[in-house]
Amino acid sequence: VASFLCTQVGSVWPLVFLRVLQGFFTAGATVLAPGIIRQLFSEKGATQAMGAFASLESLAPAAGPIVGFWLLEIGDWKLSFEVLVVVGIVLAIVFALIGHRIPRSSGEGNRGSYISLLRSKTYIRYSLSQALCVGGLIVFVFCAPAVFVRAWGGTMTDFIIMQCSGVACFILASNTTSWFVNRFGAERVIWAGTALAVIASFLMLIYAVCGGQNALVVAGLFAPLNMALGLRGPPGFLRAIIAGGGQDDRASSLLVLAIFASVSAGTAILAPFVDKGMLEVAILVLAMELGSLVLLWVFPKLPD
Repeated sequence: VASFLCTQVGSVWPLVFLRVLQGFFTAGATVLAPGIIRQLFSEKGATQAMGAFASLESLAPAAGPIVGFWLLEIGDWKLSFEVLVVVGIVLAIVFALIGHRIPRSSGEGNRGSYISLLRSKTYIRYSLSQALCVGGLIVFVFCAPAVFVRAWGGTMTDFIIMQCSGVACFILASNTTSWFVNRFGAERVIWAGTALAVIASFLMLIYAVCGGQNALVVAGLFAPLNMALGLRGPPGFLRAIIAGGGQDDRASSLLVLAIFASVSAGTAILAPFVDKGMLEVAILVLAMELGSLVLLWVFPKLPD
């Protein structure tokens, strides 16, 4: 319904309001799915399932700009929303038919609260670290088109190449992370992935300081950042939920909120600078990835 109403507006502010409603109503899947996965599987199986889930989720930011660009070429700006109307109708029918197969929430009742989660240093360790690590990558993705096209005089093809290579590395890593977790343990994988994200971000900063403006080089540096998130993402998200102490839905929702808050803050900070180049973007992304690493160092982990 929100997507349909978006096709009927004629000015930007009603569209912004309807986009807020879109985000509000679509948040359920992102928040509830990890908790459902945890109910369906053991911790070992949930890590593997989270990797598959993350792979599917990563296709949206990869394919979204490409499909959106193509739709804009063959129609007007409303065509994207019209496609979402059709997709929404199909999904609503599917869930109406198979909804009974989806396990219900474990029922948190009045146990715990968001305040109790915010007071838990262990939950903060996993959730905020995850939010900064994921947020750093998404901030870079959001800023890359402006850097490539406006600052460097490139094309959207440069961005598409970067996205496709990055998502391919993310999918590969997220679907093998369960093997690494079984062999080395979740904590070591989370540490390794975060450290790799810091190294990749640092190399991006070095390239920006040197004045580099080759989109293919950036794509090559962006690939290990995606691989880092693919490695630490599934076990990091799962451990954040476990650290919630049975408050799966609350733990998941706070984590998702933290991710989007970090992305929103990061893009707002960088908005005045993206037309100038990659330097400021690389600095902020490195700061976010370093913050993720520091949180792992400072706050207590879950018992082995």
